[in-house]
Amino acid sequence: MHQGIIKLYHLLSLMGTELIISGMKPEMTQNSINMKKFSNISIAFYSSVKEVLNIIGK
Repeated sequence: MHQGIIKLYHLLSLMGTELIISGMKPEMTQNSINMKKFSNISIAFYSSVKEVLNIIGK
């Protein structure tokens, strides 16, 4: 799963967009953030779509 997220991140970066992930369990999010594979990329993790929409102002 982590490899797929990284590939998606790179694809979206090439298109000039950013990756925002919502709905992941807190434990999985923390494990993802702590992985060395994620240390050099910036992905926003949120607990719900409602939280994302509030952040981006929709």
